[in-house]
Amino acid sequence: MSLTPQELAALSLFMAGGATIVQSPNNRTAIADFLAYWFASKNGEEDSEKTNQNSQEEKNKASQANAKDPQNNNDDDNDGKGKKLNKAREHHDKKRDEKKQKLKEEGFSPSEKELTIEIEITTDKGTIKVRTRPDNTFIKDGKPAFNETKTGKAKLSKGQKGLREICKTTGSIKFCGSEAEKYLKQNKEKFDQYQKDLKGTIDNFKGSVKELEKELDKFNKNWAKNQLDKKWNEGTLHHGVDRHPSYLKGK
Repeated sequence: MSLTPQELAALSLFMAGGATIVQSPNNRTAIADFLAYWFASKNGEEDSEKTNQNSQEEKNKASQANAKDPQNNNDDDNDGKGKKLNKAREHHDKKRDEKKQKLKEEGFSPSEKELTIEIEITTDKGTIKVRTRPDNTFIKDGKPAFNETKTGKAKLSKGQKGLREICKTTGSIKFCGSEAEKYLKQNKEKFDQYQKDLKGTIDNFKGSVKELEKELDKFNKNWAKNQLDKKWNEGTLHHGVDRHPSYLKGK
């Protein structure tokens, strides 16, 4: 069996687990299966890195859009480019945090940090996955809800537009990352999805009351983690955009 250098490197991992190579049809099949699995895993890791990069690029573009907007950044401001960019970001973040505080006061349980949301959008090149981080993610009527903060003439990014359109139709989203897991864990009882999953677990369980208690402990412990990268199809979701004048208007 002829292997490429990359395959040999992968095979060394296979052997490190205690496997031995014998040139028999069965072992060749096992090795081939392992290599197929290994390369599939590597491709998955690369895809994950790309989508994580997309998420960061999405926020960078949005931040730059706010900062570079003509109303946020003009030739009459002599503070220097770096200071102007910082002031524009500070202005945006202040408005975002004011919205977050208002959502808290109204009982909508906004996330403390921005959460990563994955969606699928259709382009001229086909359907692609995009990750975006709304300025505020919260809970409305038992469902995820989102709000973006824009200053000056800043526009929604591609990912933000995609999320807005999905919220009008299928509500097909995925929560991604540790911050999303933490948020779902802290607020799980407020989500309709949790209540549906809980009811299904109870209705489908066959066993004693004591066994059910153990099953529910396990369910509650793992529910948030199990939601990561799982598609939620919630139907119509709330999506809002709050627009504010640029920081220059306050001068």
